[in-house]
Amino acid sequence: MHVEINYIVVLVAAIVNFVIGGIWYSPGLFGPRWMTAIGKSEADLKRGNMRVAYIGAFAAAVMMAYALALFIGFAQAKTVLQGAGIGLWAWVGFVAAPRLSNYLFAGWPRDLYLINNGYHLVSLLIMGAMLAIWS
Repeated sequence: MHVEINYIVVLVAAIVNFVIGGIWYSPGLFGPRWMTAIGKSEADLKRGNMRVAYIGAFAAAVMMAYALALFIGFAQAKTVLQGAGIGLWAWVGFVAAPRLSNYLFAGWPRDLYLINNGYHLVSLLIMGAMLAIWS
């Protein structure tokens, strides 16, 4: 089966994902709890190479949006609910479930699991809806 990909919508969905991440991890939302969960301060983060982190995060957003566009195309989803549903199942199968074992075996804090995976859930729901109606 051949799937037509609207690359502009994939790029817009990636940008939306990136913006959601900026809001999600901001000081006004989950940023402080996330920093506590990873055991770092804002100063610690600034000492790292933030340019590489942001470029990597955006590249990951593009890859996720493209893969989700393929799933939506294969399923022939055309409505907000269909797209969000595919986003939900992509999250369950490819984000939440595999990451759960990582968190459990590493002994990472529950807050870290909930914050990180909550971000991906919201992003995949919104990107799925967008990709279904605009592709």
